[in-house]
Amino acid sequence: MLIAVAGASSRLGIRLLSKLSKAGYKTVALLRSEKSLDKIPKDVFCKFVDYELEDCSQLRNDLQGVTHIINITGSSSTSIGEKNLFLANVEPTKKLLESAPNSLERFIHISSICVYGKKFEGIANEEYPKVADNIYSKTKIEAENSVLSFSKNFCTIILQPAMIYGPNFHAGFYPVLKKLLENKMQIIGNGDNYIPLIHCDDVCDAIIKSLDAKVESGSCFILSCNPALTQNELIEIASKALGVNSLPSHTNYNTIKSLIRLNSFFKSLLGKSSSINSDMIDQLYYNRQFCTKKAENELGFEPKVAFKTGIENVVSEFMSHKKKG
Repeated sequence: MLIAVAGASSRLGIRLLSKLSKAGYKTVALLRSEKSLDKIPKDVFCKFVDYELEDCSQLRNDLQGVTHIINITGSSSTSIGEKNLFLANVEPTKKLLESAPNSLERFIHISSICVYGKKFEGIANEEYPKVADNIYSKTKIEAENSVLSFSKNFCTIILQPAMIYGPNFHAGFYPVLKKLLENKMQIIGNGDNYIPLIHCDDVCDAIIKSLDAKVESGSCFILSCNPALTQNELIEIASKALGVNSLPSHTNYNTIKSLIRLNSFFKSLLGKSSSINSDMIDQLYYNRQFCTKKAENELGFEPKVAFKTGIENVVSEFMSHKKKG
């Protein structure tokens, strides 16, 4: 087994490479530039690839002998615009599929629960309809469709993690911790909505299980913590980990959305970006629950990192960064 990890310099990619290396897997990291070389474990072989080339022959040559591709390429930043999100989330996936060598046995694609949208009734599973309710989910759905279109060529597996947290996952989490520490955080709505999360180590474990799991080509699997915790519960656990005694007050969803948009607009005039954007507010506010039975039964998926333990580690890392300025 020779595993190529595309998007190897991402936070999840680096974490996964380390776990694969420790488990004795032979891997090759696919990188866009030498800038990310220092992030990769020293014992991992690296190749530099260009997903923007029209001709796939060079990428196909780089992938010769590879039996498994794990695709973690992409961006979640809607601020870069639809065209750039397409180039980040769809184009590399298409190029990897089109460049697959004859040796390829399995293509594991890391997607997101965002493909099911933010508003749905009940507990969603893999049979729920896909909803492109913003430009990010639109590109993630298109990338999934590209993967599924190759399911007759080789085994394809799509993993759909909930919001990933853990070491080095700062975006969305550090701003909230900062607000809590300053007693400026507000709970959006009544706070009884469920927020789907998954620790990065649990995602890595699911990816490794997918390498040789006996599943049908084209299978999709939702990855999330069960039971999910409510916004109130998550804020309370995070507050205790930070040593903050007073819990936040509640605010209206529409009010906070308007304030965030206004803040983002004025910061953009100054050439700056806001640490909390409209999408983050939606993630905190909407009620989303997911069923992970399929992943449990077919992959043997079982989240092992409790949120209390995971968030305490994140808080420890956050406080260490804060001391360093």
